[in-house]
Amino acid sequence: MSKNSQNKKLTKLTIAALCSKAARSGPNEDNCLVITDLGSSTHSIDVSGPQVDLVPTCVNLENYGCLLVVADGMGGMNAGEVASAIAVQTIREYFVERLANIGSTESDFQNLMSEAIKIADEAIVNESARDESKFGMGTTVALLWVFDNKAYYAWCGDSRVYLYRENNELGEGRGDKSLNLQSLTLDHSYVMTPANKSPFGKEGGLGLTEDEAFEHPMNNVIMRSLGNPSERANPDVRGPIRINQDDIFLLCSDGLCGAMRTKTIQDCIESAKEGGIGNVLNKIWSATPDIEWHDNMTTLLCHVTYVPKMKATVAPTQSKQPSEQTSAKYTTEKEIEPTSPISDEKPKIEKDRSPFTKQLIMAAIATVVVLSVLFGILSNRAKKSSEKLLNNSEEVSAKPSDETVRAGVDTTFTTQQKQLEKKDTIVIDSSKIVSMSASVSKGTPSSNTGGKSTQATERSQPKDESEVKQQIEEKTNKTKTLLETVKKR
Repeated sequence: MSKNSQNKKLTKLTIAALCSKAARSGPNEDNCLVITDLGSSTHSIDVSGPQVDLVPTCVNLENYGCLLVVADGMGGMNAGEVASAIAVQTIREYFVERLANIGSTESDFQNLMSEAIKIADEAIVNESARDESKFGMGTTVALLWVFDNKAYYAWCGDSRVYLYRENNELGEGRGDKSLNLQSLTLDHSYVMTPANKSPFGKEGGLGLTEDEAFEHPMNNVIMRSLGNPSERANPDVRGPIRINQDDIFLLCSDGLCGAMRTKTIQDCIESAKEGGIGNVLNKIWSATPDIEWHDNMTTLLCHVTYVPKMKATVAPTQSKQPSEQTSAKYTTEKEIEPTSPISDEKPKIEKDRSPFTKQLIMAAIATVVVLSVLFGILSNRAKKSSEKLLNNSEEVSAKPSDETVRAGVDTTFTTQQKQLEKKDTIVIDSSKIVSMSASVSKGTPSSNTGGKSTQATERSQPKDESEVKQQIEEKTNKTKTLLETVKKR
């Protein structure tokens, strides 16, 4: 929502209004409201009442924008104008009071309009209950709220909001879509309410087109309104719609749309718009003698004379080719939408890959390459180490191991022990033989065999015990030296 700013370009409107009892006798039951600057108490137009003649006035949309309201009272000579006046006054007060604390979402704006109408409905019902002479009074209502470069509108009953736009494709009514003038609202009337739907939960309306309803004798039967004590008001709210330069909004009571077809109103606009909306307003009212006019009539016109251009969707850059990051930041929603379905053969990441994602991919590839090189180097070194170890193991296996040497020493030592024991036995036996030969030699000469045995015994006499131990120690030392050499290798 716009705030007052001297440097900001504002949307410009030209507004004209005429509310009169017209061809109807008695008081005017119509009422209207025009506030050109909702957020300001000065330098704005704030007119309302059953008799309004506002000449074309230029407006800059500041603060909270512009509000237009039309109310068409009903319910008797002394009550219809009261209901429409209560509706207009209540809506104005509610808007001014709540705007200071309103949120900034579309639903906030729509809720403000809906609640304003419902509060006005409650005020009318309360006044009707307080004063029996006003029992049964009610009113229809239509609102248009324009701010910045958009518009919201709401209605309850058969008062309408039109939009004239060349090549117009808007419109929620059932009018001729070939016309540039379209009714944004759909009457809450018996003849135009869809046949299979009723706002009161009963049998629906006829669901006729606008042209069919125009000729129907029950086209003045209203299905929704303000002031019905048995049913709370149920308004419809729409918007926002983006406004364009040269758009013309028209708010009116059924004194106009119930007596003049949409095509006729369009002809009045197109024949007089070159002279401004003042001429358009005069053209519409001057055409009334040619129609069967029997009701009060209110006509509010709002011409959009200037709309600021939208901000550029792509920020300007110094280089001719903007970077991917800059263009992605200012991409519009339309540009984001895919122009063709994504092929299943290609991964989706290729369709939407940011610079950061590309950096991650490049880093991952570089890491894989480095790891592959390191793995090859380590594998080569491991292969050489294994071959060296294999060669060393073969050399070691050719030499006696520690256990083999130790086993050899133990075997040698055991063998020598056994030989020593054996020699000791021979000594013992030879001593007996010597003693026996000595005894024999005294009385009997020895034989050749006995002489041989004695000589053999004498030659097999063991060396000194210390010499044997020395030899064993020398062998043991040699063995230890061999083991240490093997370990070092």
